[in-house]
Amino acid sequence: MMFASTYELKTRLTIRATAAVVVIGGLIAVPSDADAATNSPTVPGPGYQSSNAQSRLDPRQVRSLTALGKATNGRAFNANEARNGGATEADITSYVGVVTAYGFTITGDFIAPTTSMIMALRGCVGRSGIRGYYIPWGRQYALNSCQTSQLMGYVGAGATAAGGILGIFAAMGGPAGAITAGAVGAIIAFGWTGLQLCQNASPKHAIYINLGGAPAVSCWGQ
Repeated sequence: MMFASTYELKTRLTIRATAAVVVIGGLIAVPSDADAATNSPTVPGPGYQSSNAQSRLDPRQVRSLTALGKATNGRAFNANEARNGGATEADITSYVGVVTAYGFTITGDFIAPTTSMIMALRGCVGRSGIRGYYIPWGRQYALNSCQTSQLMGYVGAGATAAGGILGIFAAMGGPAGAITAGAVGAIIAFGWTGLQLCQNASPKHAIYINLGGAPAVSCWGQ
């Protein structure tokens, strides 16, 4: 297995990662939960899909995702800390593949993302970032066209790509622990088809996805 040092990764990816952040923009703007009562959508948007399906991740997968979260400090991630905490190599690799594109600093031993993974975030359309905690929907995230396609790819791969799903939401910032292993498992249970129906309802192929409310997972098109 070949690993890249922090210096090597930064040298090869700094320009591309910076460009990606400029393209998607606004990822770390976090509205206050106090705005929920006034800004909460009263009805779902186009293509509305929902599910109360529960996470079916096994204890090892939960431990792996939890370790990824604990090894993330702001926009820095320590792969060795995650590994020592129980994260699998598959989860570390898919997580790093996402968050490096958003300018995260990665330390420890890891497999460097390919150029295609970084460049996939160019030319995105639609809103991106945390919208707020809306009653009854839960915390709402706006995923632009690139993030929506990225999420669908990881959900289609199932639990083996759970680290990538966590990475998409971690890159948006927000309260620590807002995205749990249970939420990732619920998104996987929600499934690719539900996400596609929401995506198809948007002319931008971008979605809003709501987590932790009633229902547990819901989405609609932007």
